[in-house]
Amino acid sequence: MYGGRDYPQHANAQVLAFAMIKTASGLDALNALDAIAAVPHLDGLFVGPSNPGIALGPGPGAQYDHPVVAEALQRVASACTAAGKVAGVWCGSAEMAHAMSNTGYRFVVPGHDVIWLQAEMARRLAVVRSGA
Repeated sequence: MYGGRDYPQHANAQVLAFAMIKTASGLDALNALDAIAAVPHLDGLFVGPSNPGIALGPGPGAQYDHPVVAEALQRVASACTAAGKVAGVWCGSAEMAHAMSNTGYRFVVPGHDVIWLQAEMARRLAVVRSGA
């Protein structure tokens, strides 16, 4: 969280650079994935669970533990480990975030504000409706 007049002189040292892996060709561990992970000045690779699902066939609703998606997510983590980079993943649940942190992902995003607001609103409405 750095700002100020000299921000442009220090920004590159304060910001991480990630490549988003979204396509079947990007997920190709024999070619592109390892080459992308090896790009100088790139801090890591980031993937969302829907990306491999869409790119590799199971569809956008495929869960992170679907065999095709899980294998692709593992390839991303492995490519990062081999290149000395950080593997990042967006997670739809705390359970997924926990599972991904156990498979080599070091930058784990456990959801987003819409999911959290929806869950909290559902909880509050349940309290109000129960009369508690």
